[in-house]
Parts: sequence; C-alpha cells; structure tokens
Amino acid sequence: MGKSRLYTLAVPMPETYSQRAEKLVKFRIRGPRKGAKNEPASAHSLRVGELIQKHGYGEEVIIAAILHDIVEDGGMTFVQLVAKGYTPRVIQIVKLCTHNKRVRNRDARWQLLVAGLVTARDREAWAVKIADVLDNFRSSKTLPRDRAAFFRGVKAPLVLNVSEDLMGKTAIWKELKREIEHSMSRALYHFVRKFFSLKALDGVVGALKTPFI
Repeated sequence: MGKSRLYTLAVPMPETYSQRAEKLVKFRIRGPRKGAKNEPASAHSLRVGELIQKHGYGEEVIIAAILHDIVEDGGMTFVQLVAKGYTPRVIQIVKLCTHNKRVRNRDARWQLLVAGLVTARDREAWAVKIADVLDNFRSSKTLPRDRAAFFRGVKAPLVLNVSEDLMGKTAIWKELKREIEHSMSRALYHFVRKFFSLKALDGVVGALKTPFI
C-alpha cells in the first residue's frame, strides 16, 4: 500500500485587537490626508501605532495610539468605543490625546490638550502624544507654510519641553528631540525668535506646567 498523504487546512488566525482597531480607523477616517492627496487620512494613525509598537509599549497603548484620532476625525464617541469592547485604559489614553472641539480656536484646543497631559502625568498617554507629534513633524511639509513653520518651530519644541521631566529618559522622547534638532535651521530659529521671545515661550511652558485648581 502506498503511503497516505496528510492534508492540512489553512485556518485563518483570529484578528488581534490592534488589527480590529486598524480596520476601524480605515473605515471611519476616510479620504486623503490634508495636503497629501496620494496618502489616505488614516495612514497617520497607523504610523503612530507602529511608532508606539517599535518602542516596546504594550497592546493597550498600541491600540490607543491607533485610535488617538478616532473621535475628532472619525466621528466616533467614547460611548461607542466602550460598546465596541475597548478597555477603560485604552479609552483613558484616547481621551487624554483628544482635542475638545467645543473650544473653537484650534491653537487653544491644542494648548488645553497639552495642559491636560501635563496635569495627568500619564507616561503612556504622553508616549502616544509624542509619537503623534513625531509623525506630524515628519510630514509637516504638507501643511501651509506658516502652519508648518509654527508646528515645527513652536508646537513640537513646546511638547518636547513640557514632557521632559516625565519622558526625557525614554527612547521615544529622544527620537523626537533628535528630529527637532536635526531640522531646526537658522531661518526657523529666527522665525521662532521673531514671534515668541524666549521669555514669552518660557511663560507658556510655565503656565502649562502649573496644575489646574
């Protein structure tokens, strides 16, 4: 008798929670990214998740990183995220990284978000925000020139400054620091000095570091 052959059926592996988060982001955050017609808007969120994974953070932090824009750009609510089974920790990090759209001025929204992170002293939420800033910094050339200069010369360095006490020894913080130092040209430095004296910038940093009562 000839030898019998054994056949195995390929059984698909179940989706991980991070893969489910990626699918949700691709479904909810549609269209091209602002200033980059050939790049889907969801690509930024996925790259932020990849950065967090690269730096060795756990699954909940990776999922939160992927979902960090799902409320403000994907039109979802935190109640819907709870209904989809995301853990309280994932939702807590996403909340800390989500702008309050009831505040109309976008720069004020951003400052309030950063102030909330400073007050919370949540290292994992800070890691997600730093990854967010790092990816936005690398792709900021797609922004209008004045907004790109403001982001690269003011916002990113300010995030680096106010997170240093808590995150300064982490690899992800150091990666953002290298990126800023590498790209900070003399022209950009003078742009910052023109609109914000060092004393004024220190005042903003001090205000953000002051806990709310």
